[in-house]
Amino acid sequence: MNMRDNIKLIIREIEQIIQECDKQNYLIPHDNFPAKAAVLAIKEKVLEVKIEMQDLLINDEKNLKIENAPNCEIKLTSRELEVLILLSKGFSNKELAYRLSISDRTVQFHVKSLFDKFSASSRTEVVTKALSEGIISTKEL
Repeated sequence: MNMRDNIKLIIREIEQIIQECDKQNYLIPHDNFPAKAAVLAIKEKVLEVKIEMQDLLINDEKNLKIENAPNCEIKLTSRELEVLILLSKGFSNKELAYRLSISDRTVQFHVKSLFDKFSASSRTEVVTKALSEGIISTKEL
């Protein structure tokens, strides 16, 4: 197992921990605020670790080549291109907001803008169209 596979395994385990935190938080009585706050704090810290692990994957492998294709009719801002690349990696809106230091609402705005520019109805469709237009390219996934 190589480093990339190990990181992917760790990310899957982290996602299971996050799901377990959600389950535990649901089981804690509503009036037990300290316990709920503790579970939420653990979940937030684990989410930060997940994002750092995903950064390792991106930086180590450099899977995506960032290019705003000159012959493409779809023109993106630099921020839209950043959002598109992170979308292609499967990040949630919350993860995008954290990584780009912007609000969830701003992320929603950029994602909607990408939907409109690509005439797409899903995140997957946006990424697929961006790949086919040559706006982003993959070396290996």
